[in-house]
Amino acid sequence: MRILTVGNPADSLVLRQKAAPVTGRMLRTDDYAVLRRRMLATVQDPQNTGVGIAAPQVGILRRMIAVQRFDKPGEPFEFYLNPESRSNST
Repeated sequence: MRILTVGNPADSLVLRQKAAPVTGRMLRTDDYAVLRRRMLATVQDPQNTGVGIAAPQVGILRRMIAVQRFDKPGEPFEFYLNPESRSNST
């Protein structure tokens, strides 16, 4: 899958949009399984290697990320759905 970048004006417009949550219904579809496989293949591609990838980075506006876990044997990638960031306000 092509990785979108903020340096590309068209990509930047997509990346700045709010991603929708992944629903329980979506988890039971073939599209979800294909997306997982394709995201994993993209982040493990020798030309695009990284330690994580988010669905919006490949043009899918859903709240889904794959993160490599260096704290686990074999350093597997795990998928997280609907992550939220929390800011610490003072």
